[in-house]
Amino acid sequence: MKKKLRIAVLAPVTRPISEDTRGGRPRIIHTLIEALSAQGHSITLFGTKDSKTSARIVPIVNKALYSLPKAENPFYQQIIPLSIMLEELKKRQNDFDIINNHLYPEFLPLLVRETVKKPMITNIHLAVTAETQKILSYFKKETYISPSRYQKKVLKGFTHIHTIPHGVEIEKYPFNNNPKNHFLFFGRMKTYTNTHGKIIDPKGGSIAIKLAVAEKEKIVVAGNNETQEYFNTYIKPYLQKGVRFVGPHVSIDGPIGFKQKLNLYQNAKALLFPLQEDEAFGMVMIEAMACGTPVIAFNRSTVKEIVKDGVTGFVVKNEKEMREAMKEIKSISREACRRHVEKNFSASRMAGAYEALFYNAI
Repeated sequence: MKKKLRIAVLAPVTRPISEDTRGGRPRIIHTLIEALSAQGHSITLFGTKDSKTSARIVPIVNKALYSLPKAENPFYQQIIPLSIMLEELKKRQNDFDIINNHLYPEFLPLLVRETVKKPMITNIHLAVTAETQKILSYFKKETYISPSRYQKKVLKGFTHIHTIPHGVEIEKYPFNNNPKNHFLFFGRMKTYTNTHGKIIDPKGGSIAIKLAVAEKEKIVVAGNNETQEYFNTYIKPYLQKGVRFVGPHVSIDGPIGFKQKLNLYQNAKALLFPLQEDEAFGMVMIEAMACGTPVIAFNRSTVKEIVKDGVTGFVVKNEKEMREAMKEIKSISREACRRHVEKNFSASRMAGAYEALFYNAI
């Protein structure tokens, strides 16, 4: 019988690690900690004191930074706690068999690898850009976890990259076979101008609204809207045209708690995911399907790895195809959506893959 592992988990300090946390990365870390703890491993979380998990906590800050007033120098407000975390890790490293790095930015702990001798495995949560590829290229021999085959393919020339899809605690996602008559968009709402001068809405919330209005369909829009300009431009004009917005007009931390999020997923007849920018994974897709809600998504990056076209939703090329798919959503079995997540994206399956990788690394 293999010994139980002593695992250090490095987490961002912007949000607490808890079941009700906002943000994809903290939610994934919480799910992983609980699943590994259930297997008998000893987990120590380097993070915020207000985190709520089964792990022992090394408190780097008392409260998550996003819950504090905005600092005069936000860069210092974040980099100082992360630097303290690395110093604490160096001091305590012999208490652990392995270190699992989930920090943002991912590369920070790699800068101290000469002094941290314990095996370290780094999770790459964000989609890899040219900038992140450049900094990570200094650490090509390190061991990484990618949540998708797409992400692994982007990272060319790296020696040790293992693909482990994210998972959910399926028992906490109630199945609903009788949704209400509306679509759902759930995600971050903001725009930016790219290097070519084009305005990009990464998650595509504005497109989801436009298509629902064009089809005279009701849609619930929820998540963290980060600017008043986005609300005024893309949401407010359509509030009397079948669009319902959930949450405050502006909230960088996201107003939607876990239970409310489940209620939104359960009651939608489908999740619209008109992604405009490549992603490393796409948690909202598996969370929606866990509740039985199909997904209609643009065919970008990881979508085909997650949505089974014609079975758990539709993978489409453009807005026209998304509008056509919206009309066919009743052909998708909500039971099939649930089974797909149970088989491929459960927390226990994810934790088992992590466990095997950890044992192989020590």
